[in-house]
Amino acid sequence: MAMSGLRPESIGNFNGTDGIRIGDLKEARITDQGLEFEKIPSILVIRANLNKSRHQYFTFVCKEATLYINEYISERISRGVNLNRDSPLLSFDPRGIKKNSFLRTSLVTRDVREAMRKAGFLWRPYVLRAYCDTAFDIAESKGLISHSWRMFFMRHKGDIEARYSTNKGRLPPEMIEEMRQSYSRCERYLSTIVEEEELREERLKRAFKEQFLVIAGFSKGEIDKMNIDDMTDEQLQTIIRQKLSSMMLSDESRQKIVPINDMKDYISKGYEFVATLPNGDAIVKLPF
Repeated sequence: MAMSGLRPESIGNFNGTDGIRIGDLKEARITDQGLEFEKIPSILVIRANLNKSRHQYFTFVCKEATLYINEYISERISRGVNLNRDSPLLSFDPRGIKKNSFLRTSLVTRDVREAMRKAGFLWRPYVLRAYCDTAFDIAESKGLISHSWRMFFMRHKGDIEARYSTNKGRLPPEMIEEMRQSYSRCERYLSTIVEEEELREERLKRAFKEQFLVIAGFSKGEIDKMNIDDMTDEQLQTIIRQKLSSMMLSDESRQKIVPINDMKDYISKGYEFVATLPNGDAIVKLPF
């Protein structure tokens, strides 16, 4: 719900007769130790009978989610449970009487609610889906995912949904891979854990950006006000060019007439030679 945007009724339907099966994780296979994912983020198919609009669609599960799923499946295998691709992804809670193979929607939300209460929060279960939607919203604002793909993953009506439904659940493989990469770029906002390697890389990128800005003439106070973590290389280059241009234009005009003997000094300051005047002076100009 939190990382793939699923509704509770997609995990387990109203009467407990169907729900997410292990086989719905199309890129995972069952081993003696648990699940082995061929690709991450990994495709999760939501079949038509588990979807509110009665159309099949797919979303992805991120690396953190695959870790939790694998730990859960491994624990069940260690208890001697025989699993196959038709087995429920979620096993039945041992409390009460088992009437169905799958968890009913009411039991899905009950377990989520109980976990929240134990953690000290009075949230409703749907806050997890809202968390996912908000993460996609932030990612979209930063240009990491398109609006139509974000709507598709959250199962809102949109262009991709219409195309997917019309083509009976088929999209070109290259488009699916593009969607996978787009989802992957959103992981930093969906996940609750960040690996140390990713942190080191982020710190290194930030240090380089700060150094370039210092060289360009920005003060520490100016840099602190910038959101340089999300700044692209193109945005950084534009800001530096603008800074250098304003520094040169603030003290001297764009074009100057200078003594020919001073040409060397002006060329070293970044000016370009334009022409020589009849009186022996020279015209120089700024290159931007």
